[in-house]
Order: sequence, then C-alpha cells, then structure tokens
Amino acid sequence: MTALTSRLIAGRARESADMKLLFWPSEPDDSATDSAAWIRGLIHSSRADGLTVEVVEPSHLIDPDEPLERFQPDAVVVVGTGLKAREILARARARRVVTVIATARLDTGDAGVFDNADALVVPSKFAGRYHADTLGLHSTPLPTWVDPDRAIAEHRAPRFVTFVDPSAENGAYVFARIVVELGRLHPEIPILIVATRGSGAVLAGSGIDVMAQGNVHLTERTSFSRDHWKVTRVALIPSLAWDASPRKLAEALSQGIPVVASNRGALPEIQGDTGASLPIPDRITPATRTLHSAEEVAPWVEAIV
Repeated sequence: MTALTSRLIAGRARESADMKLLFWPSEPDDSATDSAAWIRGLIHSSRADGLTVEVVEPSHLIDPDEPLERFQPDAVVVVGTGLKAREILARARARRVVTVIATARLDTGDAGVFDNADALVVPSKFAGRYHADTLGLHSTPLPTWVDPDRAIAEHRAPRFVTFVDPSAENGAYVFARIVVELGRLHPEIPILIVATRGSGAVLAGSGIDVMAQGNVHLTERTSFSRDHWKVTRVALIPSLAWDASPRKLAEALSQGIPVVASNRGALPEIQGDTGASLPIPDRITPATRTLHSAEEVAPWVEAIV
C-alpha cells in the first residue's frame, strides 16, 4: 500500500477497494517532464492498490463542480498549485471530499493554495524539507516511479558514458569540459549524447565542439528511454538544478547502471551509497555560462573511469 493510499484512508476511514480517487491536473501537462512521470506513477500505484481512479482532462475552462458531481469521488488529488488548483480544492472541500495536493515543483507561490488541502505529497524528502522550511508545511514523500515499459532495457549491452538532455541546468557546460578531459586522457571511452531540440545550440554555446573529440556519439531522445539505457555503462548527471524529482537517476539505478552525479537537489537522496555523488562549486548555477576548469572536473573523470 502506498503512502498516498494510506493517507487517503486515514482521512476517510474507508477501505481502499471502496474508494474513488479523482486525479485532477490543474495546469497544462508536458508528458515529457519528470514531474509528469511522477504523477503517472502516483496514478499507477493508486490503481495497483485497488482504488477506483479517474483522471480529469486538464482544462482551465472546466467547471470544477461538473467532475465532482459526475464522479462523486471520496478524494481528489490536485496536481499543481496555481489559481485553478485553489478553486478546485475549495469546491471539493465544500463537498466534504478529502483533498490532496501533489506537486513536484518548488516554486509553489502563495501558501494560501494549501489552506483547503488535507495533505501534500511530494516526490522526495528534499522537496519535503524545502516546503517545511519555506512554507511550514508537512508533506509525504512518494518517490518517482519508473515505468518498466518505457525505461527498462530487457537486454543490455553497456558501452557508453551517457549524458541525457544537454541543457544549461542539466550541466551541459560541465559535461563539455568532462568530454575534453576524457578525450585527452581516455580516448578509448565512448560517450553518448541523448539530444533533444536545442541541445546542439546549448553545447555550441560552451565554446567547445564536443562532436570533434572523436569519442562522442549522438542520438535523438525518444519516448522510450530504455533505448539509451540499453547501451549505457555509466550514467552522467552533472545537474546544476535543485531538482525534486530526478527521473533519469531513478531509471538508471533501477537497472543497476552506475551513476556519476552532482550533489544538487534530490540527487544524493535518491542515489544513496551507489555510484559517485560529486559537489558542484557554489558559484555555478543554472544561469552560469562559464566552463569548469580541468582541475574541477578531474574527480568526475576519475569516477567515470
């Protein structure tokens, strides 16, 4: 039984098999984001627990009373913390429905949105500590779910050091220097870049032509991450962001792939004692556009090798 189901039962004093749970995205959804993957996991685990689960199509025009009247839920899980979330929670509370906010975001805005919420669920203890420190809120951490159909490679042939989604906040500039040093010291180690739209421009902005290093290969990211995990020997995650729900890390660890990652956000919590968790200098932020020095990336190269 998940912590979410336990929380709902405690609020309603009913058996999980009898409960009707309504998931309600209050903001436009990007199915490719780590946050969306976490929400899909909550829905999956709630159904696995025996709850009757309905999902409202995200819309800012819908009358909140219509789905509440149609589904007659025992509990509503509102995804997001915007103005629409505030309205949905108030309407549900007026109907004596158990109300839960699920958010993987740290920038939740006005704490008043939580006034009509019976519970708050987040994807990590890191996120929970943040909300406790900034808003004085208690939360229940529920870890990121790994979709086995999309993420788990049935037969692996590990070869590459893999870097997924080169962006500034994901550590593209750190990666660029690591590529140079690996190419200089260990040209026999192949590197795989899993690119998305705009990745080339970000890497070019570093001033280093990573594709000219000779040991670098490029592939396009697909909706099935198992394609790149199948050939990954080491996952490289030099993230600069304070990510509350690091899906790439969870996917790699779930199939025994060693990870070399930064110590930002929830990464150390999820990684635990496996692989290498390395510090990023405080002067480096997601807005930083300067390269690491060779000395600064030396521990990364050592950990990869």
